Amino acid sequence: MSKSDFKPKLKVVSLDIETSFTENILYSIALYTETDRRVLLVSDTDVFSNDCDIECFPNESALLLRFLEWITQSDPDVIIGWSVVGFDLNFLQQRCDALGISFTLGRKDEPVAWRTAAQGASRKYALVPGRVVLDGIEMLRAATYTFESFSLEFVSRSLLGECKLVEDVDARAVEIQEMYATDRIKLAEYNLQDCKLVWDIFEKTNLLDFAIERSTLTGLDLDRAGGSVAAFDFLYLPRLHREGFVAPIAGESSDGGGPGGFVLESKAGLYEDVVVLDFKSLYPSIIRTFHVDPLALIVSKEGDIPGFKEAFFSRERTILPRIIEELWEARDRAKLENNAAVSQAIKIIMNSFYGVLGTSACGFFDERLASSITMRGHEILRRTQELIEERGFPVIYGDTDSVFVQLSGAPGQVSRSAEDLVGTLNRWWSDYLDEEYAIPSFLELEYETHFLKFLMPTVRGSEKGSKKRYAGMVSAGGSSQLVFKGLETVRSDSSPLA
Repeated sequence: MSKSDFKPKLKVVSLDIETSFTENILYSIALYTETDRRVLLVSDTDVFSNDCDIECFPNESALLLRFLEWITQSDPDVIIGWSVVGFDLNFLQQRCDALGISFTLGRKDEPVAWRTAAQGASRKYALVPGRVVLDGIEMLRAATYTFESFSLEFVSRSLLGECKLVEDVDARAVEIQEMYATDRIKLAEYNLQDCKLVWDIFEKTNLLDFAIERSTLTGLDLDRAGGSVAAFDFLYLPRLHREGFVAPIAGESSDGGGPGGFVLESKAGLYEDVVVLDFKSLYPSIIRTFHVDPLALIVSKEGDIPGFKEAFFSRERTILPRIIEELWEARDRAKLENNAAVSQAIKIIMNSFYGVLGTSACGFFDERLASSITMRGHEILRRTQELIEERGFPVIYGDTDSVFVQLSGAPGQVSRSAEDLVGTLNRWWSDYLDEEYAIPSFLELEYETHFLKFLMPTVRGSEKGSKKRYAGMVSAGGSSQLVFKGLETVRSDSSPLA
């Protein structure tokens, strides 16, 4: 028996509902698929549109029964939406309960099962037998997208350049009720537009491919946004068993976790030509280079690779470094194929390994493991700073896996100097690790950004430089662009004029 590559072709429907916020009743349900654009509407008169099929029903009960019939006939694998669990499905469940209808959204007419998060009773999860519900907001966050606001209006404007079909988004609840009373065609088109926006966001960002690839790599359900410990176990436990070991029980260790990322003291001022040099996936690189691994820790012997907190790691018997090597190669292939979804899924999994080893929720938690990653990172960042400054270049700042270096030179020479410096440092680390530990280096410093001008502010009321707060100007497409990090540009309670 051997594994094969398989990618399912899943049938998707984008779902959105419109309701009355004063009467708490359902107005309409919009459904958007590759081949169907449909709005189910409570209306005592027929409504027609050239842009979609509108089915009218005399009351909510008739509409809900038709919706459940459509789901059975269309038989989607995946239901997508925006706050689709917390709002849409939750509201539909409430209306079905109030009207005595079984909310049989699952395959074989099975009802939805609900559960709440252990840490917060307000967070709901909908378990739909035979189908998966994917919320656009949760999926974007899982794929590390960040927005000033995760409202559908803001995200669709940012990603698609499109918007909702209402005059005033902030007062849309009132406008929806007015549309239902005076212009039901407009309401149906507004309802369907929301479905289309969600569909197009999923397409634009490859969110479904991302969910499939993440599930394939981790063994987790498509709709499970977290689960780093479970994903680690899925990858690690079978290999551990083949080595003749079983895992310890989670929570048995009471040790404290390792220290966090290291931040260099910053030098406040206004600078020209500051470049950012970044260690590519530093923590996974440390794991791979220094064999930081639960199995390597317990089978180590004298003369093996030293870690921190009196830890040593086996040179021969490892699991996690091999897993990272395989994932790294898979990510490189994904990049060559321009498969952003796969690349991002792999990056998130690799970067989660340190956090997993540093949490007591993981059975492999050991202070020596987490410390041997972060403290090695501290050592690498400090030594890199020294090496750069020995070559006459001031280091303005450094944070966890990157250093900010001022390079002076003629226009056009700065990038070349940065590339030369990166090559020199990578060779130094390779030679040093070979001589000191007799191990190959998988540390890789990259030239990331060139700030034409760079501002490192002071801490308020002090001459000391800030941390994690700076601004810089970069060249983008022939024009200059300001980049802010951690600086307050406009307060959330500022007036629109400000």
